[in-house]
Amino acid sequence: MKTRMKTLIVTVGVGRTIVSGILRSIEAQNPDKVVFLFTKDSKEKHGSELIEETRKRDKQVEEEMLRTEAEADRLVIDCVRIIHRWKKEGDVCIDFTFGTKAMTAALYTAGLMTGLKSASYVEGERDPNGIVISGSERVILMSYNLPRLIILSQKVIHLYNSHYYGSALELAEEVVGLAGRLADFGRKAEALYNICSAAYAWDRFEFREAAEGVGKLLDSVEETAYLFGMDTDKATLKKYLEDMKGYLLSLDKNPMNPSLAWELLRNAERRAATKRWDDAVARLYRTMEFVGQLALSELGLFDGREYKEPPEGGLPNEIKDLLDKRMPLGLRNVYRVLFYQKHPLGRRFVGVDQLVPEFRAVLNARNKSILAHGLKPVDEEAYKRFGEVVEEAVGLAGIRDAAFTIPDIKAETLL
Repeated sequence: MKTRMKTLIVTVGVGRTIVSGILRSIEAQNPDKVVFLFTKDSKEKHGSELIEETRKRDKQVEEEMLRTEAEADRLVIDCVRIIHRWKKEGDVCIDFTFGTKAMTAALYTAGLMTGLKSASYVEGERDPNGIVISGSERVILMSYNLPRLIILSQKVIHLYNSHYYGSALELAEEVVGLAGRLADFGRKAEALYNICSAAYAWDRFEFREAAEGVGKLLDSVEETAYLFGMDTDKATLKKYLEDMKGYLLSLDKNPMNPSLAWELLRNAERRAATKRWDDAVARLYRTMEFVGQLALSELGLFDGREYKEPPEGGLPNEIKDLLDKRMPLGLRNVYRVLFYQKHPLGRRFVGVDQLVPEFRAVLNARNKSILAHGLKPVDEEAYKRFGEVVEEAVGLAGIRDAAFTIPDIKAETLL
């Protein structure tokens, strides 16, 4: 098996006694190759000695000339490019001790941005003038795990609060892996993962799976309170989570639970928040249909699976034929049945056996899209107009708002 080459990248400043420290770092890390990041002045002052002493230690030497020694933003770009270039040959480590402050900050930051595992710096005993005494240097490895955990957890929370629950869950798994190496953050990371898992299932209407995710949060109440920004006692939060779990299980057990109307509406709002208007309208369509089905269920004409003909009849023959064949009723026919039953929803949205113009208009926008029979995309205006119709129907049906919705994460990181 071919051994991967190890490259050490080192900043080189113009300090008087840096050569000893750089050589100490090279000896401690034992790379195959050393890349010196020089400026014009540092190359003139230390270049010859460093290159000669490094080659004496049987190391390959490469030089990279930096455009500046003071502009950290430009240096970060240079350092990122340099690290990527040498990563193509194998493993890269860095030492950011021996440069200007801007060079040091740039190389450390570039190491974090390019996915390095750690960075090193050299410290040692200092003389009365604050200069490190030659020969007293020791190399310290600084892991990137903590800053990477902070950055990654921020990304997870941003994705979660932006309703990209699948992407948040995928990154949360990485957070758990990183936090496992940092004992102070393990339980928070697990809670973050369980929150993302529950929300991902909830957003897909997998309510039993979501309830299981919420149930796992009962084992990490303090961490959950931190992430949700809830300043409350354990007992109160535990009751909140238990009630949320019960709510989700009730949605799973009862396909005609009125709260499902609000679940569909909230889901549509989340799709709209990400400007996915087609998906949002698809959920509004299902909400409108479900509201009508609830009304038929209250009349004993729908059990969640099959429709029934009213005992007193009075339906058009085309609807009777569908019912005789046990065929499902489309949204339009659901509201026509309600119209013939003199239900308020039917009277509001059906007139002379046809959908009222404003209802028909929003359905036409949906029907001309990829969701149904066309290719014309649904726009924000169509979503808003459809949303107004649906909200009116929900209000007219007297459906109370759901007891719970997917909560936002209030914490900014795991710290």
